[in-house]
Amino acid sequence: MLINRKSVSLAQIRERIKAALPLKEEPQSLKQKMQEITHRFQKAKAWNDPKKQKRLEKLLMQMEAILAED
Repeated sequence: MLINRKSVSLAQIRERIKAALPLKEEPQSLKQKMQEITHRFQKAKAWNDPKKQKRLEKLLMQMEAILAED
């Protein structure tokens, strides 16, 4: 097996990788976004910030209100 040993620039490598990767799928559904955000919040440091805690509490209350409408 012969190996082509010509030098390739980093930009060319990136272009080849980009071309080889599949195109992005359709935008995430609302359900998928919610799952991703929930996962990110579990790892976030927002829980230790009192200002962020208050904002999160307000958002959670709004979400609960939306669910209570059903």
